[in-house]
Amino acid sequence: MTATPGRERVPASAPVEPDWPYLAQHGVDRAVWELHFPFGASWHTLRPCAHPSCDRASAHSPWLCFTCHAAWKAAGSPVDVRAWCATAPAPSPARQYRQVPCRVGCLRPAEASGLCKTCARTRAYAGLTVEEYLATNPPPRPTLGECVVRVCSRWAHLRRTRLCPAHQRRWAKEGRPDLGAWARDAPAVYTTLGTVPLSDLDPFLRTQVLVGYEVQLRNGGRISPSQVKSAVLWLVAHAVGDLLQADLPPKGQTTTYVRTWRQYVELRSADRAAEHTRAVVRLNVLDPRFRGGTVDFSDVHAPWLLHLGQERVLQLAASGASGARLMLVGYTVRWFAMFLRTLPGEGRRPAAVGRAGMTGYLRWLAERARDTGRYESLPRDDPARTVIAERLLQSLVSGKGPLLVTPPRYYELLHTLREILDQGRSWLAGNGAGDVHLLAQDVPPYPERDDSESELEGRSQDALPEAVFLQLMAEDSLALLTPGTPRNYVELALRVGRRPWEIRHLEFDCVQWHDIDVEALDGSVQRRRYPFLVYWMQKVRRRHKLPLHPSDVTVITRQQEHLRQDFPQWFDADGRPLSPRMALFPTIRLSRANRLGERPYDSSSVGYWLGVWMAALTVLVDEHDNDFDRSRVFPYSFRHTYAQLRADAGVPLEILQVLMAHQDPSTTQMYYRVSHPRRVEAVRAIATKYQFDIAGGRLRRRSGDEDLADRARAGVGSVPVPGGSCHEMNNVRADGRGCPVYYRCFSCKFFTTDFSQLPELRQLRDTKAQQLALLEAAYGTVRRADHQVRNGPRVARRRREGDGRVLDAQPRPVRHGHSRRGGAGRPPVSGPADHRPDPPHQAGTVTARPPQAPPGTASKPIRKNTLDAGRLAAAARRRADSQACRRRVLDIIAGMRTTRIPLSDAEITRRAAVNPQYLQRHRDLKAEAEVVRAHLADHRPRVEAAAQARKEAALEVENRMLLEQNKALRRDLETARSELRAIRTRDLAAAAHGDLAALPHRDAEVEALCNERDQALATVRRCEADLAAQRNITQRLMTDNTRLLESTGHSSQPRKRADPSP
Repeated sequence: MTATPGRERVPASAPVEPDWPYLAQHGVDRAVWELHFPFGASWHTLRPCAHPSCDRASAHSPWLCFTCHAAWKAAGSPVDVRAWCATAPAPSPARQYRQVPCRVGCLRPAEASGLCKTCARTRAYAGLTVEEYLATNPPPRPTLGECVVRVCSRWAHLRRTRLCPAHQRRWAKEGRPDLGAWARDAPAVYTTLGTVPLSDLDPFLRTQVLVGYEVQLRNGGRISPSQVKSAVLWLVAHAVGDLLQADLPPKGQTTTYVRTWRQYVELRSADRAAEHTRAVVRLNVLDPRFRGGTVDFSDVHAPWLLHLGQERVLQLAASGASGARLMLVGYTVRWFAMFLRTLPGEGRRPAAVGRAGMTGYLRWLAERARDTGRYESLPRDDPARTVIAERLLQSLVSGKGPLLVTPPRYYELLHTLREILDQGRSWLAGNGAGDVHLLAQDVPPYPERDDSESELEGRSQDALPEAVFLQLMAEDSLALLTPGTPRNYVELALRVGRRPWEIRHLEFDCVQWHDIDVEALDGSVQRRRYPFLVYWMQKVRRRHKLPLHPSDVTVITRQQEHLRQDFPQWFDADGRPLSPRMALFPTIRLSRANRLGERPYDSSSVGYWLGVWMAALTVLVDEHDNDFDRSRVFPYSFRHTYAQLRADAGVPLEILQVLMAHQDPSTTQMYYRVSHPRRVEAVRAIATKYQFDIAGGRLRRRSGDEDLADRARAGVGSVPVPGGSCHEMNNVRADGRGCPVYYRCFSCKFFTTDFSQLPELRQLRDTKAQQLALLEAAYGTVRRADHQVRNGPRVARRRREGDGRVLDAQPRPVRHGHSRRGGAGRPPVSGPADHRPDPPHQAGTVTARPPQAPPGTASKPIRKNTLDAGRLAAAARRRADSQACRRRVLDIIAGMRTTRIPLSDAEITRRAAVNPQYLQRHRDLKAEAEVVRAHLADHRPRVEAAAQARKEAALEVENRMLLEQNKALRRDLETARSELRAIRTRDLAAAAHGDLAALPHRDAEVEALCNERDQALATVRRCEADLAAQRNITQRLMTDNTRLLESTGHSSQPRKRADPSP
């Protein structure tokens, strides 16, 4: 027997007293300490046997006792139990275990004859019948007292033993031991199913059991007498003295009620105000809206971190957060505590952690995330998984393995830790740990879901392929489900595509028929009746009607008939439900709350049905005949499939939005993706609509049939060419190799193109433009070379004539960027404009053209400056308007002082033409007006109060301004700190070696080294285990050999030599 993990032991104290009058109404007899379960009560599951001649009890359907149930099974288990009971013979009378007094009037227990043992012996000696003996009017005999067994309150029936009949038989069966010792330890006798004695229990434990029993009754549960009996027997057998200190097994039907009672006792005795200070915070104690769950801080060693985590849990519970969010606080604190153990001093003081510790935690947690990826990628039998698991946080529940840091959980851990530290920022600052915090940039963004597979498949990632949906809807597949509620529920969910909660909470009469006017093909209007599913949408708190197909109504009708047949107690004689709130899929659990079938199945039941169904399916393939992942079949996938199939069928978005009962069309678009056939059809439709001739004119729009005919004709009357198709007959006959104009397609009248060729046309256009630019550049080069050739003979002739000026003025290549010294004093030379030297006043200077910014970038600074100027102007206007309003109000108040006519706040705001709430927002002006009104009224106390109010308002305004300034200074300080931190990081990175500053290219090498390290550690541990096993085997063999040698007479000691002397 092991204790429940993670549970704190509460010291024994006086239990809360139960409501004794309430328990007396529900079967508690304090005189003899027994629980009684009478027939016909609604608070337990015990019922009389359905056989009219049987007086035994039954505890389950079909409500037959053990004897009648065996006879019913032997008869073939007929469906109509009532008809079988009417024709079946009466069973033997039940043996009476209850205490019945003697018919003579003796205060002694009676035997089967109705007489006590002494009267029965006297009647037998006299040879009389019971009636004849009673006719003699024998005198009643005195009582023998109660049974000597400590926990029994029955009458004794033998003078020498003073035991009741039941304990007399048990004492004799156990060999008649010492009566006194046996009577002290003998347990109570459990005789009937409807009576459970509590006298065996310790008084303290009995009070705890009755407290849990009372809470169980008040919660609406139907008590099972057999479960109560099993729980009491377990407590007696294990000698439990305190229910809160008992070591209960984590599961087991025998101790189900014991665990339930302990939970209720803890809730009744818990202090809700101090619950958050415990190491294991119980959520149902912290807030009654939670049904269970705990936030476990039991392995958090740092007191300051435990305090911050507990305060965060208290704040979230008060704000109405979910239980999952509260438990996430526990996981976050435990992960951070695991990191703190790696620091010097284990991080027990927050000041020793500092900002360096927080940045170290970011790196440490990122490493744990990488360990999680490696852990999940390895097979289950790989020994390296054990090595990696030791570096992860272990679960407090035995057998669940380590806690993984997946990408979403990595974000949640950092985000939650930042919230915890921000909430305790002032507390940390008071303890010298103001730098223990996380910045906004330290928390990564939430990892978005990769939707690339949905785009590649052309459907929602959660939607089932149409081929898989048709296989699931096949009759042979649905037949694998359990007949009745499981089959009907799953089939209806596949058909209607509602949310799982909505289907589970469907009412019994959920189908309504409405008359709809439908226009026929001939134009006539016909009125038809159509079924609608009426249900309640809990998500948006409103009702909705969904049109159904007749086959959907068939499934609902089948479920209704199933309930009428299996649970007739929920219907009247006409087959109508007794409760108008009866569910279509009620749970078969017979609790008091489900007395009329008003409680639906739990959500876990649906997941169990689907799991069993997927395991029973032999073949499930997609449209490509590949095995389909059966884990993708879950309750909510049916809703995505419903939307995807109707979108593929061409249902417009506004109609699909109504069918899905969404208020926003963008929500509906999340449930489906546009399929590939619809995308291709859209491109074809656009290509059909937008076609152009050789002159760029748009051709007429053609219908779909014409487009198909043209496409068929184009297959034999054209050949493909770059950017379109060619219809010239000679080229078509030559299969594209006989173009008469040498493939100048863009200037040919036989060339046609459409919208689908647009990417290729753009590519051809870009290629032609590039070729044209190259040609123009080459043409300019040729012109400049031609000019030089023409000027060459003229210059040569001048040189031959000896004209020195011409020699000085010979053309030189133009050079930009020379120094002023090298370029000064050189006269210009006539020549082409493109090669003319710089003017004299610019000779030797650099004339750089302003750089051309790419399109769209030059206007960004101008646009930013314009927006900033507009914001500043708007702020200035608002400031001026505020000052003008304030001046007008002050003028009205000054006029009120001058005219000595008091004005109300409403009149002041009206005359000043300001907002009616202006004075309420500006308390200093309101106080000023009140001072003036008090002076005009000549009321001194009022004047003093108004003056005090004016001072407080002025102080409040000043305080607000100081707070705003402080906030701005803090904002500037944080900005400066961030910039300084970034600069320091860049400096450190720059100071580091190049191979250590940034190593993105070595991530693969580091990953490989980590894997090798884990494999090596796993190998070392496996070798150590093998070596230890070998050592054990060797020691065992040595022990066995020693015993074998001793048994054969060989001594391990050396023999003594014989004395050589005579």
